[in-house]
Amino acid sequence: MKAQADNPNTGLSHIGIICRLAVYGKARGIFMQVMFTEPKTGQKKFMKVGFSWMLLFLSPIYGLGLFIRGLILHGLAVFIFCIVVVILNSPATSAFLGLLLIAVAIFYGVKGNELSAKSLIAKGWTMPDNDSTTEYARARWSIPA
Repeated sequence: MKAQADNPNTGLSHIGIICRLAVYGKARGIFMQVMFTEPKTGQKKFMKVGFSWMLLFLSPIYGLGLFIRGLILHGLAVFIFCIVVVILNSPATSAFLGLLLIAVAIFYGVKGNELSAKSLIAKGWTMPDNDSTTEYARARWSIPA
């Protein structure tokens, strides 16, 4: 057990993981996380700057990933699209609709964190002002200061 605690890659607490991601993410440009705070309750959420694997895999399942993230209108659009895919499933259209569904999944994987961040800001959540990661996220997501 002692050897596992000494290993920097194992046994990390949640805070330790966030700190490591923040430090190492700046050097590589990946795994950067921005903290959002709800001013009324003080609740905090962390949003990764970059690709969302959750949205890539869960968005094609009737928009499930989008509903989890609180992107209700996007989730409804994907849900309706998935219903149309099921209804129009025929040999002539299945390949095209399947590729279109894959394109939707890739789109939300690439843009999903940005959409989620903008949704949180529209709901009144705030980002810290004096953080280099926040400045990078604002620039990448086109969010004014």
